[in-house]
Amino acid sequence: MTIADVTFEDFIRFWARLSLALIVVEAYLTVNKIWIRKHEAVVAESVSVSAQLLALTTGIPFVALYINEGAYEGAIGDGIILLVNLAMIAIGVGFWVEGRRESGFWGNLKRSLRTERSEAGALAGELLHPVAARDVLKILLDMALIDGEFDERERSFIKDVALRWNIDFEELIQQLDTEVRSGHSFSQLRASLERYLAKSPPHEQVRQLGDVLSMLISVDDNVGEEEKMMMDELGGMIGGYISGSEKSSYHVFIAPQSPRQEAALEEIMPGLVKQQRLGGEVLVVGRYHSRAYAEMVCDRYRQAGYLTVAEESL
Repeated sequence: MTIADVTFEDFIRFWARLSLALIVVEAYLTVNKIWIRKHEAVVAESVSVSAQLLALTTGIPFVALYINEGAYEGAIGDGIILLVNLAMIAIGVGFWVEGRRESGFWGNLKRSLRTERSEAGALAGELLHPVAARDVLKILLDMALIDGEFDERERSFIKDVALRWNIDFEELIQQLDTEVRSGHSFSQLRASLERYLAKSPPHEQVRQLGDVLSMLISVDDNVGEEEKMMMDELGGMIGGYISGSEKSSYHVFIAPQSPRQEAALEEIMPGLVKQQRLGGEVLVVGRYHSRAYAEMVCDRYRQAGYLTVAEESL
């Protein structure tokens, strides 16, 4: 066979088979480095068993798919990676650590997963390190309480972050008790984030705050409609801050039906901007990033007897 007889498919298959050898070498080097230290507790605890289990769960279907389609090189390559995952799980559960063998594999697995759960807030604590740490904790507390409940897992999550910033969580709760427990609301949470962003924190820190808020609302395995709505709104605020765009997606307008209504609105919200919209003069109540949040604002004013509409920005 000459070079001219080699098709592109033949070349790709040869390259894939050559890569299998490299995958074997890579797998060996990866496991070998940690295998010789598998008896050390600190090494075992540095392995995320949860991550390795997720890798197994997502990898097995691809091996099956490759086999079904006759792509055996891909199946073998992914199979080798799955073996690495299994080896890392065995190391991560601490099976070779002195004093743990008696607990058996399943006992050690449960222990490792419990430890990882207790450390769920570690990444948040290490990543953020904000100057306005109390402002961030206030935002997290408001988000946790937005559904009217303070789940123990939410409490543990925020407490772990506070401890990593050397802030007394219980003292913080006491100081914010009246404000947080009896006065928390959608508008308060939004205002908390606005105050924080007004201090011009680094963009990367703000991006990480968005990730932490997402982690917080899912830590109790139950994302409610209130939490989803607030996450959409806060996510829009965070995205706008990072991109430098102040553009909002929805405006809420009130069309006063009498001088008395207009005077009442100006008293509770001085400085309202007037615009010519909807065939008349309206007051701009606010600019928001999500339709659900804008509609909620509308509903509250409608309940008070005001003609209110939400309009999508063009």
